[in-house]
Amino acid sequence: MTLTDILPTLRYSLPAPLVIDHWPQSTEPTTSDIVMAGVSMLRYAELCGTPCVHAGPAVIPGTKGRPSSTADCSVIVTAVLTVDAGDAVAQTAVRLDASFSRTTPVWAEARVIGRVSIAPHRAMTALGAGDTSAAAVMLPVDIRPGDLIALPCPGLIVLRDLHTPSTPHPAVTDGEEAEDAPLCGRHIRR
Repeated sequence: MTLTDILPTLRYSLPAPLVIDHWPQSTEPTTSDIVMAGVSMLRYAELCGTPCVHAGPAVIPGTKGRPSSTADCSVIVTAVLTVDAGDAVAQTAVRLDASFSRTTPVWAEARVIGRVSIAPHRAMTALGAGDTSAAAVMLPVDIRPGDLIALPCPGLIVLRDLHTPSTPHPAVTDGEEAEDAPLCGRHIRR
């Protein structure tokens, strides 16, 4: 339990600490963002749309941030599509716009970015786009559609790993780029 868990209003001025062993090298939390090697994940998602992914060297566990020369780590940014409030028996279910059928994110490190929430965190069920399996995740009780969530994921993840055939990247439709789609390094207009 951290100080920001005990006194949630401190989240306005102190970022919740992250476990650096699960994130890429040079990853730092802010009160409303994750910055990886100087790149704001919030700004990256604004430019590329969601889901999006940014990768870098993994951290050697137990070294307090020393980079691995052989392993990679990725940060996935995904948007909340729907929130289905649970009841006394079922947990709240959060549907995300990324598919996680080909990835294994570290759900315990999930972060809401783009805003500061002082609401208490509760266990919820996360469902990816088109996924039938669910994952347990701790998120603020005021989670809502449109919120962005940053997740670390071991290994080198590419954008196609986050899409199912039924949910292609918004910049590509039937092999053609959409005119109004956000630009990212994987979909450059000719």
